[in-house]
Amino acid sequence: MEQNQSTQARSVRLSPGELKLIDQLAEQMETSRSEALRYAIRIGLPFALAQRGINVDRILMAIEILVTQTLWQIEEHEGAESVQRLLNASSQSVTKYHA
Repeated sequence: MEQNQSTQARSVRLSPGELKLIDQLAEQMETSRSEALRYAIRIGLPFALAQRGINVDRILMAIEILVTQTLWQIEEHEGAESVQRLLNASSQSVTKYHA
């Protein structure tokens, strides 16, 4: 992201652990530390302002329960081949939209 007149440079103190997390995010995103920090702010601030946290384990557990129940129902009503078609289509969608 190029710096323009609508952005301002600011200093912030980070603990070694916080800096390590930003560096891990930057590496994962293949971007700069600054862009990783801006991304973390864009994602996290709305939750902080709403005084809500994100319980990733709970979200993943809920998704897993929904997926498992759905697959069982599809298998029961339409057969294992339908389940495999759904899994293949889902895998392609993940690759296309979330890679």
